[in-house]
Amino acid sequence: VSGPLVSLIGLQLLAQMEHPWVPRFLSRRPLSRPGMVKFRDRTARVLRWVEKVSRPRTEAVIDHPAARTFTGLMLVLLGFLLALPLPATNYPFGLILLAYAIALIERDGRLMLVAWALGLGQLAVVGVLSGQIAELLGSIDAGWNERRDTDDKTVLAAYWSFRHELPVTHPDWHHQAARVARALA
Repeated sequence: VSGPLVSLIGLQLLAQMEHPWVPRFLSRRPLSRPGMVKFRDRTARVLRWVEKVSRPRTEAVIDHPAARTFTGLMLVLLGFLLALPLPATNYPFGLILLAYAIALIERDGRLMLVAWALGLGQLAVVGVLSGQIAELLGSIDAGWNERRDTDDKTVLAAYWSFRHELPVTHPDWHHQAARVARALA
């Protein structure tokens, strides 16, 4: 879901827009005060650290039209790759995009240079490994986790019997899931 949104921000930077465009139905939507207070309270410690580490510096890297274009291009590419179902890539993409976001918000050109390097590195890694990833994804079929050394139904039946039923049908699982849902609400 977030990949296209990242690409949208990248396209806006490519178009040299000063501020991000947000659809009217989103811009008219009010933010709840209790929600903002809750967010502030949960993130205050991390945000204080970000404010100490990141500050406006080397702003030409943020303001120069060529730099904005390069940043936009990187965000479009990273957003596209983030939208692909590539295994084990969401966390690296997330951390890199966090570096871009902090650099843009804080106008930190040095952090933007780091984000560019990390983004280029991630693009290179995905480029180098794309053949292996495609081969791995192509090898997955409906029986990818089945035993292939036997066709004996009695041997295979043991893998499909659950002594204590499936975990998601167990009442304890429902109780724990409800607790987590209440905590997130």
